[in-house]
Amino acid sequence: MGKAKEANGAVGAEHSIKQLKECISDFISESDLYSDDFYLLRWLRAGSMDVTRAAKLLRNAAKWRKSYELESLLEENFPQDWLETMPIYVDAMSVDGVVVATAEAGAIDFRQIVEEKGKETAVRLMAQAFAQSEKVILERNKINFQDQPLNEHSIQGATLIVDFNNFSARQIQSFRSIQATIDVCKILVNYFPDLGSKFICINCNSVSMVILKILRSIIEGPHFKFEIYGSDENEWKPSILPQIPANQLRRPFGGTRDDGETIKRDRLVNPNNFLSVK
Repeated sequence: MGKAKEANGAVGAEHSIKQLKECISDFISESDLYSDDFYLLRWLRAGSMDVTRAAKLLRNAAKWRKSYELESLLEENFPQDWLETMPIYVDAMSVDGVVVATAEAGAIDFRQIVEEKGKETAVRLMAQAFAQSEKVILERNKINFQDQPLNEHSIQGATLIVDFNNFSARQIQSFRSIQATIDVCKILVNYFPDLGSKFICINCNSVSMVILKILRSIIEGPHFKFEIYGSDENEWKPSILPQIPANQLRRPFGGTRDDGETIKRDRLVNPNNFLSVK
């Protein structure tokens, strides 16, 4: 019975993907993404597997990608030394092949970035980070589900682990930085469906809960779940380490990884970390 249901789901998904391609035939040639079955499946999931709804969402996203010149952003390096101020890494993988990103929120002065670079530039840099992550997540899904009929569940968004240790109240005392955070969340939800599947927040306190309340109200959904923990590592380590090997994670996240000196980076994601592993 289970196999029959899975087979029917595969036929349904593949048929819906074919229909979606027909619905976007007027702009499908604008990017290789729009003929990519895995990419289209993400939009079908965003539209609750309704082809008409998915086509509308994707059409809006395609217009945004074009106006934002996202294809050129995808290939651009980040500003010199910028990533050194952003301890965000997309360089780990779970035991079942899911891309893992980590961020030390307490060491990121997003308010200062917004004040120095302006809200539009700060948001644009985050969109660039999403685009570079999206590409490798999409390719990783193709490896994980190769030779399998596509169904609604043939998508695995990244797991994001955020350490809120030392997160400052200063970050939530600026209207511009809060607005920039909201804009980033809206871009994630509206234009990058299934980029993430799980958001694990550790070392949370009353200050970080304010920003988490905003984030959760915008981005949590059926395919993107939150796990929120306090500072007791005996609570969050048992959740994280069975999913992600300790040698894949840096020490703030309960791992044993030690990269030594600060890594000089001009791109957020190194595809070789994921695409060479079966």
